[in-house]
Amino acid sequence: MKKQIKIMLPGMLAIFFCLVCLSLHTTSAPAPGKAMLIGTKIYEYKDNLSNLFAAWQRLGINTAFVSVELAGTRAFMEMARKQNIAVFIIVPVFYNPEALAKDPGLFAITGHGQPAKEDWVEFVCPRRPEYRRQRLEYIRRLIRDCRPDGISIDFIRYFAFWEMVYPGTRLDPLQNTCFCPYCLKAFQKDYKLQIPARLADTTAKAEWIMKNHLPAWARWKRQAITAMVGDIAAAARQEKPGIKLSLHLVPWRKGDFNSAMGDVVSQDITAIAPLVDYLSPMCYAHMVRQTPDWIRSVVQDVQSQATNPFPQGDGGTSARPVLPSIQVKEDYIKEALTPAQFSDYLKAALAPPSAGVVFWSWETLAADSVKKEIARSLIATLAVPEQ
Repeated sequence: MKKQIKIMLPGMLAIFFCLVCLSLHTTSAPAPGKAMLIGTKIYEYKDNLSNLFAAWQRLGINTAFVSVELAGTRAFMEMARKQNIAVFIIVPVFYNPEALAKDPGLFAITGHGQPAKEDWVEFVCPRRPEYRRQRLEYIRRLIRDCRPDGISIDFIRYFAFWEMVYPGTRLDPLQNTCFCPYCLKAFQKDYKLQIPARLADTTAKAEWIMKNHLPAWARWKRQAITAMVGDIAAAARQEKPGIKLSLHLVPWRKGDFNSAMGDVVSQDITAIAPLVDYLSPMCYAHMVRQTPDWIRSVVQDVQSQATNPFPQGDGGTSARPVLPSIQVKEDYIKEALTPAQFSDYLKAALAPPSAGVVFWSWETLAADSVKKEIARSLIATLAVPEQ
């Protein structure tokens, strides 16, 4: 019986692969001729670099979003330039376990009075002036040392473990941050208000603020994030004029989870859009139990909020490009992310008004020959962006 299965398996896989490829050509796809950015996130690579770049050329990948460690590898950066592959360094901003290990006092604090930590996610308070200054200098050094084409700004938001927030979830309002002593003092000063002296613990103070001053609190948080984006953009462009900036967005639409995009994670898309070159929602549909149509709806929602046009080099203006990132392999949930699902996710991600797609991650795509061929086949219908 086992021998029969081994004999039949190659044939069954071939039939399945043909059906998937047929699906790529019989369902709607982006119109040929549209210039798109095709990227992949890659965190480490220790094998032959020539093989890596040859694989990217076969697939049509023209941009790499890389870890700080990989960006510091001279051979990788040199080959990327020779192969005309744009390199964006992924830079976490307020996710920083190393800084928190050295100074736990930097932790953002939830309304429960606990450090902003869940699973692997650990968040620094976004308002600490010295930390913000240090992060800006860190980004400056990366640009000076590595000379990347772009910076991919990650974790530029307030704390939320969105990776396990599913449709219908009711967010715990006391998981909101940051209620550390620094923020409580600064908020009262900026809005000229006084938390009642009888409220002794963090939870009582958080509940009072959210009951009596939630709109001001949410606006104050959004301003902190937008200001940091602006500071990063100014520092990066001062260090290297013409550098591109991409910003990772939580994949929540404007009204999702009781407007949590603006009130909880505090990413104000309309305010942020003019400051960067790409808005990149992390549309990991399988992870958060969403359909392919949801990916396109997130892209459309982001585009609708990025209404402020920005100047181009030729004197014209253009809408902010939206660059969705999609997952290649299952994560957090046990159900396998099948090739057919991957195909549907990719087609949804590339549908208008998308500016392209970023695969999360190369390590998982490289290990799956069927999904690689699906990607190659669909990307082949697209025009390569002008360099």
